[in-house]
Amino acid sequence: MKHSSLFLSCCILSLCMLSSCNNDSSKVFEGCSITQKPEFPTIEPVNGNGGFNIDYCNDLTPNISLLDFNNADTIRLSGWAIDQNNNTELKDIVLHIGENYIKANYGKPRTDVKEVLGCSSENVGFSFSFSKELLTDQTGFVANQIEIIKITKDGKAYSPIKFDLRKNATIPTLTERIRNEEYANGGIYVDSYTNGTSTIHIKDYAQLTMITIYGWAFDTEAKAKLDNLYLKLGNNIFTATFAERPDVQTAFGLEENNVGFICEIPAYLLKKANGEFIDKIDFIGISHSGEFIYNPKTYYLLIE
Repeated sequence: MKHSSLFLSCCILSLCMLSSCNNDSSKVFEGCSITQKPEFPTIEPVNGNGGFNIDYCNDLTPNISLLDFNNADTIRLSGWAIDQNNNTELKDIVLHIGENYIKANYGKPRTDVKEVLGCSSENVGFSFSFSKELLTDQTGFVANQIEIIKITKDGKAYSPIKFDLRKNATIPTLTERIRNEEYANGGIYVDSYTNGTSTIHIKDYAQLTMITIYGWAFDTEAKAKLDNLYLKLGNNIFTATFAERPDVQTAFGLEENNVGFICEIPAYLLKKANGEFIDKIDFIGISHSGEFIYNPKTYYLLIE
C-alpha cells in the first residue's frame, strides 16, 4: 500500500511538472480562469481593428493604447468585444500577460453596444480580474505589454490587440536637502500651461490624450544639470527626459545646456477614480552629484 501511494504521488508530481502545475488559478477572480495558449487559425478583420474596447482599467478610463497597473493589487479590466467580421458575439476572449493566459468572464449584457453597432447579441461585455502578482516578481514588473486575443464561435482567432503597460518610476531614498531659492523657483520652472504662474492650467481636458509638461530645471548649488528629475502626480511617478536649453544656460551661467526637461503624462491619470481631479504635481530633483534629494517644487493644477 505504501509503495502504491508513493507511486501515485510520483505520477501526480510528474503530471504537474508536465502541465506547469502552479497556484496561478488562485490569482484570477470573478469568473476568470487560467487557460492554455490559444492555438487557432488566425483571421484578420475586414473593416480595420474595431470590435473591441476597454472601458475601464481599475475604475479609470484608460488611454487608447496604454494601461496603468501600478497602484492596485488586483487588476480589473472591463469593456466589450465582438466578432466584427460577422457582427456577433465571440466564443471567448483571452488575455496574454507574461507567461500567463487568462480567459475573461465574457458574455455580460451590453445593450448599448448592440444598439450602436446593431450586432446580433447584447451579450458582448467582458471583464478581467487578476492579481498583480501575475505580472511582477521581486524586481517589479516582468511584463511590458499585454495582448488581448479574440476567439470566434467557429474556432478562429483574431490577431492580438496589444497594450503597453506604464511603469511607475521609483524615487531613490537619499538625504534630503532644501532647494536653494536664490534662483527663480529654486531652479525648477514649468513653461507649458503656466503663463509664468505656479499653476498649470489645462483647458479642454476631455479632448486630450496626453499632457506634455516641459520647462527647465537645474541643481542650484552645483549650477549644473540635475542627476534626475521626477514628477509625482498622486500615486503616479514619472521620470522627466532632459533636453537642451542654451537660453537657460546663458541666463544663469550654467556649466551645461541640457537643463531643459519634458515629460508626457496620460491625461486620464489627472482624474481620480471618484471623478475629481488631482490638484497638484510635485517636481523632485536629485542633486548633480546624485547624493541628495531636494524638497519638491509644487505646481497646482487647474483643469477644465
